[in-house]
Amino acid sequence: MKTMSTLHKDAMTLRSLINEILARSSAHTKKAA
Repeated sequence: MKTMSTLHKDAMTLRSLINEILARSSAHTKKAA
């Protein structure tokens, strides 16, 4: 079973990954437009 700190680290990693994807998709949209 994971500890809270590990879950928190996983959440931060997931959030940074989502932010990177959003940044790429928004940059791609701007480039297309």
